Amino acid sequence: MLVAAEVAAAPHVGAFSEGVRHGDASLVSSTFSGGVAYDDDAVGGKAPGTLRLQGLAAALRMGLAPGITAMASVPFVIARADESGVTAIGLGDAMLGLQVGVYEDGPLAFAVRADVKVPLYVGAPSVRGRQPLRADVDVDSREAGPLPALGDGQLDVTVSGLFAATFPFGGFVTWETGYRARTGDVSDAVTGAGRFAVPVVDERFLASWNLLFVNSLDPAVDDNDVATDVVGRGFVSTGPALELGLPEVRAGLRLRVGSEFVFRGRNAAGGVNVMWGVACAF
Repeated sequence: MLVAAEVAAAPHVGAFSEGVRHGDASLVSSTFSGGVAYDDDAVGGKAPGTLRLQGLAAALRMGLAPGITAMASVPFVIARADESGVTAIGLGDAMLGLQVGVYEDGPLAFAVRADVKVPLYVGAPSVRGRQPLRADVDVDSREAGPLPALGDGQLDVTVSGLFAATFPFGGFVTWETGYRARTGDVSDAVTGAGRFAVPVVDERFLASWNLLFVNSLDPAVDDNDVATDVVGRGFVSTGPALELGLPEVRAGLRLRVGSEFVFRGRNAAGGVNVMWGVACAF
């Protein structure tokens, strides 16, 4: 679910600055279904049941000053583990970010961005179903169990460098790489995201290919070589998307559909994610 929401939340070329008080707002629905489980060592196997996630994410991106852009997103998540038949419903991980342009001239742009992931639910640092206690479930919420997770459960801070270039024939390419510091006893990660988009017929119809990864690092160890952290969630996702501009309906309005295949992970689920949404520039 979070894969599609993150890609769809940035419909414009990422490293280019928004005009002051200009930007875009989006609403994205995404559906994930996965039957593969990756352990702490990134070894995949058949999961005991199917994990299903349904999300609806609202995102906003707006220029605050020349070269400075703010962004925020909040998802609503419905997570279900078929094995247990238990469903978790609530707000997921909010994202707040600030981007500063470093260089922007013609078709090229470079920027840096810092963002914070803030859990909007109560739970232990998680990935495999660590959830708050319920009155009818007598288990320790810090233990991995059958309950589906609404998110990772800890606050993360990510600092990224971004690059973007527009093509003379239309379309663009973007890339960003960052370091994610996770609070609590959870291992940090290196992140990356890229998008290659070209127009089909004209600029109103864009076809793109997206790549997103979170590479969780090995946990820290003590003097006895015993891990002092849990391994944070990591994954690799890639897939196509289509975007259609609808200026006849409303200036700046765009529709987007896409899908991603989560084919590798660490302490995470693998599967297929399908997304559709709307975005409007202002």
